[in-house]
Amino acid sequence: MIITILADNRFCNRGGSANKNQDLLTEHGFSCLLETNDGQTMLFDLGQKVFIHNAKVLGKNLKELDALILSHGHYDHSDGLSAFFTENTKTKLFASKHIFTDHFSKKTGTARFIGLNEKNKNIIEKLPKTQKILFSKQSLVCKYKSGTNKHRIEVHGAIKQKHPLEKPSPLLFADADCTESDTMLDETILAIETDKGLFLITGCGHAGFINICETIRKRTRKKILAVLGGFHLEGVSKERLEASRDYIQKMGIEKIYPCHCTGDTEIEWLEKELPGIAEKVCVGDLIKLDSF
Repeated sequence: MIITILADNRFCNRGGSANKNQDLLTEHGFSCLLETNDGQTMLFDLGQKVFIHNAKVLGKNLKELDALILSHGHYDHSDGLSAFFTENTKTKLFASKHIFTDHFSKKTGTARFIGLNEKNKNIIEKLPKTQKILFSKQSLVCKYKSGTNKHRIEVHGAIKQKHPLEKPSPLLFADADCTESDTMLDETILAIETDKGLFLITGCGHAGFINICETIRKRTRKKILAVLGGFHLEGVSKERLEASRDYIQKMGIEKIYPCHCTGDTEIEWLEKELPGIAEKVCVGDLIKLDSF
């Protein structure tokens, strides 16, 4: 399986070039394309709008995909819905049953709506029932073949927020008056089964890195092999960063690929603290699951 990052906040500075492909675009958002060895294709998140442009630059076909998975309703993961379904009229959508929940941010000092806009809500609502899976806890996306083995790709919601350091963001709210903390009920994680364990993909990781891994590990009784995506660690305490590092080491997680909302300083810290395990990924990067 190959995973291609189609939308992210940044380019990676590798080989002396800040952008190994000068035609790629960045934005505040996340999207990645999954291509299985047996020919199935699916998109995890849409970012805002650059995913289509970057897919063309990278030679990736986004027409007639098998599945679209939305990690949550924030605009930087869902604003591309209209453009996506223009090209993919039959693609099945997987999202939490709470995907229509309102989300507000006070990061700029005043309340700002950051959830699904009305146009995108209508798109989802008008999809035939057979074309959308709005789940509560978990759902099978598909089965795929790797070598001689059959594996499952699942989506997981209802993440249990138990770790004392992984609290809901004080800047995110469920109401316009900013009186109700947003617990991100619609957060969805993709779990790809491999021979060695689960490869997880997060959109933002609002529920907390440890909470996410622990919920899915206990639910599936499988080892967490690797985690890719936004971990929402920007600006968190050093104590929380250290707790995440210690958990990764304790549980034997072999690889983490932080990007999007993890934070530049926090990504550098993780790479320093977890050499060979933490590896920043950016727009245009490829991850091959067969290497595990």
